[in-house]
Amino acid sequence: MSIEGDIISTLDGYGALTALVSTRNYWRRIEQEPTYPYTIVQRINTEPHNTLTTRNPLTRAPIRVMIYGQTPASVRQVADAVRNAMEAATLFTALWIDEQDDPFNNTINADVIAIDFSVWYQT
Repeated sequence: MSIEGDIISTLDGYGALTALVSTRNYWRRIEQEPTYPYTIVQRINTEPHNTLTTRNPLTRAPIRVMIYGQTPASVRQVADAVRNAMEAATLFTALWIDEQDDPFNNTINADVIAIDFSVWYQT
């Protein structure tokens, strides 16, 4: 499986998160007019971990998870569950880097939190 599939599988399989968003964890794109709350996962870039002699099988990918919901409290609950799911992952190692509370987005009528992770995985 790809790292994208591993991340979505980890989020979909984490009970506390599933109780909040069901399986509304999307990779880069959402369905039209999705039900709140939901998450969008995006790979920022990919950085192979090279050495001077050989290529190391470890790769690092900065990952951003955007959480959308109708209330600040619901978005905070989902954000906490996302962070716990990523830190408990067994298919990769995720380090929590940063979190940003975005102001209410009038265009989509939602509260938003962005969480950045450094994800390490075997290639």
